[in-house]
This record gives sequence, structure tokens and C-alpha cells, in this order.
Amino acid sequence: MMEFYKKVSEKIRREREARGWSQEEFANEIGMSPCHYGNIERGKVDMKVNTIKRIAKGFDINPSELLNFDDTE
Repeated sequence: MMEFYKKVSEKIRREREARGWSQEEFANEIGMSPCHYGNIERGKVDMKVNTIKRIAKGFDINPSELLNFDDTE
């Protein structure tokens, strides 16, 4: 299961970086503490469904996009 969280965390980080946002900027935008958000990106916390939905909404994407990966990711 940790491998799954690591993949989701990496995908979240890539999405944020692709938009040119800092962790702090994005965390503030979605109303989350920057420390907690940083732990999410590092894969140090288990994410609840509501957290994934909140992050996806901040990226203006469907939550399923954060959860789908192929074998190369």
C-alpha cells in the first residue's frame, strides 16, 4: 500500500510543479497547512478521499487523474 501512496504523492508533486507553484502557495490556495501538504508530497501521510478530492479541485482536475497511473510511473 505504501507504494500506492508514494505514486500518488509523486503525481501530486508533478502536477504542482508543472503549474509553477510552490508547496506553500498551493497549500494556502487549497486551505491546507503547508507542513501537512509537504508531508503529503513526501508520502509520509495516508490521504483520505476528501484530501485527494481537495487537491484535485485545486488543480481543476478529476480526482481519478491523481489515482491513475501506468506501469512506467
